[in-house]
Amino acid sequence: MREKSRCAADILSRSVASASVAMLAFSPALPGATGCTTHQCDADCVVIGAAPDALNCSGANTKVQGDAHVDGNDIVWESTLTGDPWLDFPGQRTYEFKWRAAFESAILSSPMASRFSAPGSLQAFVDLLPLPYETQAYVATGQVDAQDSTFVEAAGQLAYMHYVGPDQLNVFNATCALYSLRVVVRVSLATPVTGDAGSLE
Repeated sequence: MREKSRCAADILSRSVASASVAMLAFSPALPGATGCTTHQCDADCVVIGAAPDALNCSGANTKVQGDAHVDGNDIVWESTLTGDPWLDFPGQRTYEFKWRAAFESAILSSPMASRFSAPGSLQAFVDLLPLPYETQAYVATGQVDAQDSTFVEAAGQLAYMHYVGPDQLNVFNATCALYSLRVVVRVSLATPVTGDAGSLE
């Protein structure tokens, strides 16, 4: 969903659960009464993990899939690996995170790969994966390796999150301030297609 270019826009319907203690520690970095008087509040949209979405997100494509790996009965996707630079997250930016291609690559690189030799079987399996059961968005006041950087698990205006489908998450910075962003999702691979509840490794 393309966000409107105004700081007082109607927010996306699903947000990160409140983390009040962490937010109190982070609050000095939040914008005060800046308002939408500069280009800080110009909205834009960036697609991660797929071709640009001309209809809903006509912005740039970083051509970065993120990283996915199979972890027991789960598959985990990260927008950036721990220790790598986080994504720039200016005010009023929406990221469309799409992890289907990364999931397929991760499964083909795992011990599960032998189960999907039939044409189309991997795609059919990924089609049936549920929404992530765990989603974490972190924001920082700069890059996390900077000396004075502070980061927290995002809540409220820092990262409004909305699932467009089981393989896409939109994250919106509703402030007029620049942060950096890292997102991690965890999805269960124990769908009815697997036929068992044991480890998929």
